[in-house]
Amino acid sequence: MDSGPGRWDNDGEHALGSAMFIRDAVFPRFGGSDGGDMCADGSRLLVHVLGPVGVCRNGSEVPIGKARTRAVLAYLVIHRGSVVPADVMVDALWAGDSPDGARHAVQVAVSSLRAILGPAPAESASERIVSFPSGYMLALGHQELDVAIAQDLAGKAGALTRSNRLEDAENCLLTAEALWRGPPFAEFLYSEFAQAPIRQLEEFRLGLTEDRIDVQLDLGRHHEIIPELEALVLEHPSRERFLGQLMIALYRSDRPLDAELAFERAAERLRREYGATPGKMVRELASDLRTSSVDIA
Repeated sequence: MDSGPGRWDNDGEHALGSAMFIRDAVFPRFGGSDGGDMCADGSRLLVHVLGPVGVCRNGSEVPIGKARTRAVLAYLVIHRGSVVPADVMVDALWAGDSPDGARHAVQVAVSSLRAILGPAPAESASERIVSFPSGYMLALGHQELDVAIAQDLAGKAGALTRSNRLEDAENCLLTAEALWRGPPFAEFLYSEFAQAPIRQLEEFRLGLTEDRIDVQLDLGRHHEIIPELEALVLEHPSRERFLGQLMIALYRSDRPLDAELAFERAAERLRREYGATPGKMVRELASDLRTSSVDIA
């Protein structure tokens, strides 16, 4: 099952792909960014949801204030670029049990957010939160949302890897991972309206990590990533790509018995906790490592 020297892919395709495939399913995609310090550029707005929901403007974090205002911003970010009917937003934010005056509370929150987000760019005739007869639409430009920046970095990493610019690809993926400051939409981990995007963004983040580790394996950094992979396998026992990467890293570090032991422990845990067995790809990898029938050294 040779998918390339030192590269593990549980889908049988190019390994640097999981984050690429999911990125556009997470949120609509916006234009380019080089990443960097999220609040360092005083000339631009940045809305961040990869952690607590917040806003940077003029180089500084802008206090949002009331929890309801933060919730309205989170909901508009999730649905950005689309008109959100006010009644639908009220129903979502109050989980179907809205009090009298809920719609007015949303109007007040939108007014506050317009002041927080500031005016739209000069080339745009609209506000950042556009009013329609039925509701509102959040209109963010290029590089104004941390998710979009991470998506761009993931796309650049894929292109760089295909061009064999592995160190540059690694830097892009590390920068993308660093945009996470905690669980996405951190204040709304238990809010129904945020559950789907939270799951998608967590999947995106894990895909970035998998892709970055593949690049690091290709760069010959197998020794240094073993501790991280051991922790990832423990934290995500059903995510077999991490297990395959750990086995490869151990094997390439002249620890074939440890690679076999890692597989056996993971298989036992899957059986004990999930009533499952390892997938075909990781079983084939274990067999190949036992017989040295694949060149990954």
